[in-house]
Amino acid sequence: MTNPVTSPGLTYSPVIDMVIEVDDEEFEMLELALKFNVLANPRKAVSCLEGVPSISVDGGTDRKCITLPSGVEPNRNRQPLAASL
Repeated sequence: MTNPVTSPGLTYSPVIDMVIEVDDEEFEMLELALKFNVLANPRKAVSCLEGVPSISVDGGTDRKCITLPSGVEPNRNRQPLAASL
């Protein structure tokens, strides 16, 4: 991939998409940290303790399995993670 051409005074912001797949459902992530994530619309997921976050920057995607000790809880702003990313 080549770097986009920019003129002086112009900046480039890459397109970033973050989702997490839990029990065959996708949840849009607003924030991903080492010990928690913040979901756009958390809804109860079947008691699944594993998730796969997918982070896409300009079309390049990275995935990694993580542990969600409480599953996905709709009343929590921050969903705790048990594994470091």
